[in-house]
Amino acid sequence: MKEQRSPIVMEFADLGITNYLYYRESDLLYQLRYFPYVQLLVISIFGF
Repeated sequence: MKEQRSPIVMEFADLGITNYLYYRESDLLYQLRYFPYVQLLVISIFGF
């Protein structure tokens, strides 16, 4: 995850603690990226 995105830095000044939050896209979001293309493909196959 470190290579994909830069972390979100969370600083707690009153405690003197710095945390780094690493994250990535969820699997569902990754699948939804391709959904419109699959949907158009299915419509074009059965529509014509």
